[in-house]
Amino acid sequence: MYDGGKYLLNPSEENRNNLEWSGASAVVPYVPGRYVKPLLKYVSPSDLSKIGKYAPDALKYLGYSDEFAYAVKRGDTIHTATNARDKTIWLAEGSVEQNWGWSHIVDKHILGKSGNEFSKAFGSQYNDMGKCQDLIMETVEKGTYINDPQNGAAFLMKVDEQHYLKVAVNEHGSITTAHPMGLDDAKNEITNYGG
Repeated sequence: MYDGGKYLLNPSEENRNNLEWSGASAVVPYVPGRYVKPLLKYVSPSDLSKIGKYAPDALKYLGYSDEFAYAVKRGDTIHTATNARDKTIWLAEGSVEQNWGWSHIVDKHILGKSGNEFSKAFGSQYNDMGKCQDLIMETVEKGTYINDPQNGAAFLMKVDEQHYLKVAVNEHGSITTAHPMGLDDAKNEITNYGG
């Protein structure tokens, strides 16, 4: 309904795409890929948790994983989410003390001792925290999946001629960390653990 009204008022390409995916999600319980993400533009997962006991069912209906629905129900602060490799991957606030999530990424890789690793590697536009989050999610959606038996699962995406971004995820789908990586190190990981 919302997307239909939005398209009628402003028949842009983006609004047409949103309308098509809304229609698809009404017919097919699981619409794969990035197209579950637009929900979070309008209703954050933390707001969904305020809806009550029906929020996890609504999320599952929209294609999110049980693990993600549980994180929402538990009340985790979640910044963004998407589906990749048939699994929901999300960026939660996390914890500096426990070394995971957005708090950890900001503390260690953006405000850390060596400065903003994102802007040093990828350019000054990554002084914007929102752009860092967008790059993290783009890496999950478009990057190469690796699974190192010692370090776990991650996604690697080439951002420029000298750097990749590595986004590590836990077994449930929550992002634990993200940081730039040199070209040779990233290629070695892809060769050894890609798949």
